[in-house]
This record gives sequence, structure tokens and C-alpha cells, in this order.
Amino acid sequence: MTTEDEVAGVTRLCSSLVSRAVSGQRDETSGDPSSAGGTPALTASGQVQDATPVDEEDLAEEQGLLARLVHLIRGPDVVTQLSLLTVVRDAFSQGGDLVRYTYPAVISSATRLLGPFADMKPDPEDERADWLRKVRQLCRFIQLTTSTLVERSSGSSDASELALQLFLMSAQAASMSPAFRDESALEEAAYEFIVQAFTVYEEHINESRAQYQSLMLVINALHSSRNFSAENYETLAAKCVQHGSRLLKRPDQTRLAYACAQLWWKTLPDSELIPPPAEPGQDEDMVERVHAERVGLEKRAIEQHNNGDKVLAHLQRSLKVADSCLDPVLSVRLFVELLNQSAVHYERRCLAVTPKYINDLIDLIRTSISNIEAFDTSAPEPTRAAATDAGVADVNALYDPEAHMNTYVLGYFHRTLDYI
Repeated sequence: MTTEDEVAGVTRLCSSLVSRAVSGQRDETSGDPSSAGGTPALTASGQVQDATPVDEEDLAEEQGLLARLVHLIRGPDVVTQLSLLTVVRDAFSQGGDLVRYTYPAVISSATRLLGPFADMKPDPEDERADWLRKVRQLCRFIQLTTSTLVERSSGSSDASELALQLFLMSAQAASMSPAFRDESALEEAAYEFIVQAFTVYEEHINESRAQYQSLMLVINALHSSRNFSAENYETLAAKCVQHGSRLLKRPDQTRLAYACAQLWWKTLPDSELIPPPAEPGQDEDMVERVHAERVGLEKRAIEQHNNGDKVLAHLQRSLKVADSCLDPVLSVRLFVELLNQSAVHYERRCLAVTPKYINDLIDLIRTSISNIEAFDTSAPEPTRAAATDAGVADVNALYDPEAHMNTYVLGYFHRTLDYI
């Protein structure tokens, strides 16, 4: 489908699926005896409609087929593609809260347009204003569509988590491209996407495991960003720390604390350091020089917020929270995870993480293991209950009556020492 008429025609042909879904919702929620008795309903076109409630699984399958139509849209250019996505979004909006099945495909397709828009950035200043206006229009389309998805599916936790992921995906696309760098309007758009993700988190995500996973996604998106100013970056990072400290479980608080440390010491991925092969007829030295210049620019962009003191502060907070856990084996596992994180920061040349800090952490782990083993040999029976934390119980429970120490934790510690 390449024109608005083609998209509108296909969506009209499929409108009966959306209309039947809406009719089924009304029948389930209304107290009209005639609807409950199977009295036919009328669609917007005046056709007789079956009022029988739709099975949820069949409804999800039908809406999934509707969403696939989005991937058949192929506009001749990105501006036309956005117009076509607007047409199909307006058609899907007639489905009520069933947009939770169809809108994600529209949003992801719109987000993919940010890449082509970045490649279209003109060099002349007088042409850049029109380009910037089109990119901002695309960002508004993404935000409006995702916000509508949240509003119409507020009763579904899965839809709320998906909306958060879509906001973060859009923020990553808007905050990583070099073409969007130094464009304050696009930085504000990426900032607003993450703010909206936090809003979804605060208002719609209540289960503890989902909260932990959502915050990790936010941290990952912020870690991959390259275009934020110092003020905006610090504000978002502080919000991650604030929400992480309010998680229910101590292990989740510990892992969020050392994950936040990653926000303050970022390095360019190794995959971007490798120069691309020269094409036939190209000068290899010229290709390497251009690549070296690009690597230098990207390094400055990704390392602009590095702060070793903040890294150390987050690692120490993580250590403090891990030490407060009542289960000593769980504390040791968290210590080992923290040791891995400290080794990563040391390997990335974070000067605040010194060899003395790592050695002190190793000594703490060895002392904790010795205390646990001494307690196990003196106790006549097992005294630790099975762990309930899903991220800790790798087999059945942390405590093994046949051994003095959990095999996984000991193996994890020894493998970490071998790596160091």
C-alpha cells in the first residue's frame, strides 16, 4: 500500500473486525436484556451485527491480523509514510481499548522513521527549519499515539508495560543519532519520552517484579543515550535512583543501585571501534581517517557525563543495601554481583574504583563465606528457609543440606576471581 486511498480502502474493508469488537465490548458491559438475549446490533453503516460477545483469544488473533497491515505500508518517502501511518492509526482508533493490539505496530513503524529522517538532515541552515519541523511532527505523532494506548488500556498491566517500552524505544532513537545532536527541540522530545515512561511506571505498574524490570529498561535506555545535556541527564538519572531506592525487595534495590553506577561511566562499544572495510575504489587510509574522526566525536558524546565519584557512591550504596539482607547466602551472592560490576568499571578505566576497593570487597566475600560455613558446621539442622526471590533461587533453594555453601554462589565467586 503506497497511497492514502489504498490504505483507507483496505481499512474500510477490515472495519467489520473493529466494529464487531466494539459491539462485543458494549454487550459485555451494558445491562440491556435485549443485548444479552442476542438481539442484533447495527454497525455505523447500518448493517445488522451479531451481538454475541467475542472470545478473547479470537479477538486477540483478529486484532493481531489487523496490526500486520501496518507492515504492508510502503510510502515513497518518509513524509508520505507518516501520512499513511496517520490514516491507519485513525482507522484503528475506532476499536476502543482494543488499540492495545494494533497501536504498538503503528508506534514501532513510526519510530523506525527517525532513522531515515536523521539521514535527511540538510546542510544549509535555511532548509534545516523545515526538516526540524517534520521531525518534531513525527515525535508528536509517536507521543500522542502512545499516550492514547496508555489511556485506553489502563486496566491492562501488559499494555502499560508495553507502552513504557515503546516510549523508551522512541527515546533511544531520538537521543542516539549524531544528526539529532545539538538540536534542543529533539533533545526535549527524547527527554519527554523518558518522562512519559516514568509517568506510566508511577501510575500503572504496581507489581514489584514488573517495577524492577521497568526501571532496568529505563536505565538501559538512558545508558545508551548520547545527546542529553548535563542538566537533563542528571535529572533523569536522579529519578532512576529515587525509584530504585523505593523498590520492595532488598535484592532489587541492590541491583538497581549498581545499575545506576553504569550511568556515570560509559564507554563506546567495541563494535563501533572497528573501521568498516573499504569499498572497491576507495582509499583505505581515507576510510580509516574518516572512521577515526567519527569515533572521536562519538567518544566525546558518550563520555561527556562520566563521573567516577558518583560511580563509587552508587557501588557503596549497593554494598550497604546488600549487607542488610537477612539471608547471608543471598548477601554473598549480591556481593559477588557487585564485585563483577566493580571489575567492569576498573576495566573501563574508572579511576575511582581502585584495586584496593576490589581487594577489600574480595576479602569481605571470603570472610562472609567463612562465617556461613562455620555456622553450618555448628548447626545441628538446616536453619535457613528456601529463598523466595526469583532472581536468587537458581535450582530449588539457596540452602542445600548436603553442602556447607550454595554451589552456585561459590562457583560464581571463583569464576569471578579467575576473570580478575
